[in-house]
Amino acid sequence: MPGDDAFTYRIVPNYFFDDYDKGGTEIKQVPPRFGLIDSSPARWNVFKAKIMDLNKTAPNETTYRVLYLGRHGQGFHNVAETLYGSHEWNRHWAKLNGDKNMTWGPDPKLTELGIQQAQAVNSAWNTEIKHDMPLPQSLYSSPFTRALHTALITFDGLLMNSGNYAKGQKRPLIKEKLREVNGVHTCDRRSPRSHIANAFPQFDIEANFTEEDELWTADHRETEGELAVRLRQALDDIFNEDDATYISITAHGGAIRALLAVIDAPPRELPTGGVVCFVLEVKRISADQA
Repeated sequence: MPGDDAFTYRIVPNYFFDDYDKGGTEIKQVPPRFGLIDSSPARWNVFKAKIMDLNKTAPNETTYRVLYLGRHGQGFHNVAETLYGSHEWNRHWAKLNGDKNMTWGPDPKLTELGIQQAQAVNSAWNTEIKHDMPLPQSLYSSPFTRALHTALITFDGLLMNSGNYAKGQKRPLIKEKLREVNGVHTCDRRSPRSHIANAFPQFDIEANFTEEDELWTADHRETEGELAVRLRQALDDIFNEDDATYISITAHGGAIRALLAVIDAPPRELPTGGVVCFVLEVKRISADQA
């Protein structure tokens, strides 16, 4: 049954910059070649051949996957936090829906800069596809508008609004567990299911997704430990249900911070609109071994 097994995760080094570099704290929004170390004209064909070979020779219960992690573009809540400063934002302003100049909750939209950031990622994909960069076979997103809109723009003409679904890619799937740190902050309260379905018909929504946001509460902010447990569950769910080699996840700063910890990646502050890529060794273990 999906979700019954857990996994261990190990980064396979020497494919992408920063996969084991503990020295820095911030990643460029879109590094050249999405961070691929190989800069040769045949780089992505060489890369795909290596991933194929890893999977052909992998032991039982082990697979090698390529994970594209994208953070949403700038939202109005990001603007507000910069305006008021993180201390005052967390103390007071994040608990409100907005001020006299802008609205940031619930479920804020992308700013114009956020849209441009997502368009920059789309341009980077179009550049690298000319060198045969593999598109995601599966695409997952947080249920928040800022993440869904970012994914929609990022893959516009590549997966979204294209014929590629007929060539083996699955329809994008919205997963509740990929949402941002939950509670207290109004920007992290999602829209109703019916609104999401109407606003983003290009996406499927996972089963058992409630109409109203039943997880958000005004009096408890998810701890780092709780967040890490949830994002490990999200990743385990994906690998229990999906055998795709190339997988894209569009989410949030806090959620991606937790995902990086789950896969034992170096801690990094991914900027709005940022993308980071990894080759993962994924080893299945029984749930009672987790």
